[in-house]
Amino acid sequence: MTQKLDFPEEVIRRLNYLCKTYDTYTRASVATQNRLQALKGVRKEETKRFEDVAVLERHKDKLKREIIPELEFFPVWTEWLTKVLGIGPVFGGHLIIDYYFRFVPICSSCGKDLIEKKKKLICSSCDKPAKRNGPMKTRIEMRDFATPSRWLSIRGELIVNGKKPKPIEGVKLSYDPKAQSLDSQIGESFKKQKGSLYQEEYERLLVKGEKKYPDKTPKHRRNIARHMLVKLFLCHFWEVARTLDGKSTTRPYPIVIQGHTNYIPPFYWTPPNKEEESKS
Repeated sequence: MTQKLDFPEEVIRRLNYLCKTYDTYTRASVATQNRLQALKGVRKEETKRFEDVAVLERHKDKLKREIIPELEFFPVWTEWLTKVLGIGPVFGGHLIIDYYFRFVPICSSCGKDLIEKKKKLICSSCDKPAKRNGPMKTRIEMRDFATPSRWLSIRGELIVNGKKPKPIEGVKLSYDPKAQSLDSQIGESFKKQKGSLYQEEYERLLVKGEKKYPDKTPKHRRNIARHMLVKLFLCHFWEVARTLDGKSTTRPYPIVIQGHTNYIPPFYWTPPNKEEESKS
């Protein structure tokens, strides 16, 4: 089944390739630095002077530059993310891929969707296994998150029984752990952007946490503040993307259903209708 895509397929696939390849080089660089620390007895910050690490870092810089032209096809990047301090092309690329697209594995023989049976991917039509049948082929589906909670849920950012979801042995994950990890990295990036609106919001959440959770450790309160900040940013991403795509938006559940009034509009963003009002 082929679905009409809102963006060029070659752009989507190249952006996905570049972001994942960047991650591969990052993992290789980190592992190489760790091995050099053990081999040479040097501190981590000193390992980048070794050529093995320098080569990997140069490849990462090249990939980052190549990601930028692909992002120009997406209004959420050109109209908003480029203004958000702490969100570079790699974070932006991953967020856009996660938000807009789903890569569905298909059979390399007949092109039908693969389904999971006993932890193996099997063709839904010809029953051929995907394993040892050449490189994995995929078709692309457009995703549509009607509410911000659905967007948060697939990223593992909704609190369940007072905790963020974690992998449980023998239980199929209901969220993407790679997206959850990316969100933690985004939170750490925001914390370093002194004077930015998201960094200021993090400081405000820290102060609020000291009053609300006096019995928790400072580290725990920092983690809570980072989590709340990332949730806010992801809701902002959802609102801006849907607005630019001409889709309806709703206020978050706590405001609509529970009567909370502390709605925070997206930072660094003026909706198109507000821009027209300011000009008139």
